[in-house]
Amino acid sequence: MPKVFTPEGHEMMPSRVVFDVRTAPHEVRAKLARDPRFDENNDGGFVWLAAARSARILGNVTFEDGRLVLETMSRERAEKGRRLLAKLLASSATFERIESETLAAAIEKLPRASQAIDSRPVPSAIRGSDTHALATALSQADLDTLGDFLGADDAPEDRMPIATCEGFFAALHSGPELVSPSEWLPIVLGEDEPPRFQSQHDYGRMISLIMRFYNEVGTLLADTYTDYAPAIGDEDGALNIGAAVFWAIGYMTGVSLRADAWEPIARSEAAEAILPIYELARFADPKTRKRLGSARTRRDAEKLADSAIDIYDFWLELRHTPIRRTAPKIGPNERCHCGSGRKFKTCCGKP
Repeated sequence: MPKVFTPEGHEMMPSRVVFDVRTAPHEVRAKLARDPRFDENNDGGFVWLAAARSARILGNVTFEDGRLVLETMSRERAEKGRRLLAKLLASSATFERIESETLAAAIEKLPRASQAIDSRPVPSAIRGSDTHALATALSQADLDTLGDFLGADDAPEDRMPIATCEGFFAALHSGPELVSPSEWLPIVLGEDEPPRFQSQHDYGRMISLIMRFYNEVGTLLADTYTDYAPAIGDEDGALNIGAAVFWAIGYMTGVSLRADAWEPIARSEAAEAILPIYELARFADPKTRKRLGSARTRRDAEKLADSAIDIYDFWLELRHTPIRRTAPKIGPNERCHCGSGRKFKTCCGKP
């Protein structure tokens, strides 16, 4: 499997930093709560932010049997978290160890993941070396390859089509807690019947495309210059209700992974934003599909982009990071913000 990297450029390696708690747990929690880089969850744990005014989540802090555990996605982040917690907690907790493993090893430990390789042929488009970095945007050919794999005729029923996958990733990036790829990747691929590839290289190629798609959705949601818009249109640009339903199903699947942590949004004004997504996701039940062509369904589908942005902004504000869209939105015919002198629609805003 090719190496996958975090936005900082470090190899992605699921890591755990373990501290032995030496005082009452509530004293440790109080110290974390006073630091703006740690945001408390409903379950008594904390989200670790990159900085006090950052939208980027670096890891999660939990308490397990008298120990504090920081889970993050690279060895470098783990070392940074260790130093931060050691200074912040002082005598309240003693550092014990850092546990790290490669992303491939983490995936291999998951149920039936070792069955992903066999001698069956794979589409030629999936073969070949993957030289793209995680931050490289997917080309249309990449998206077609990924879409063909996820939506193949012989794909198991629980594998996510690409529209569902996009909604799923939008929820993961928007929500209150970091969800590790080792947890969400099997859900994308299908847990009942994991995919089979001809070689480890082919397996790694497809995993890399999925990881880049995940990163791209997060980048688009966080973009302060343009508004995120789900890819739920036909080739001619017309709204595709079916794609909107698949997107919504994926989004609610992402919410369900951390349902308790998402609870605050249900008690807020932003609860209205999640209703169109919820209503569309209900069409997963065949009994409801007779209403698929209704005017209300179309209105719900048209609201998905605004809902995704409002929910993303809700969690940013809850983490005291109101940094989104401080710059005015750029129109398609205005000069691009990058300084190239070209119109935005033919430069950074080009599809």
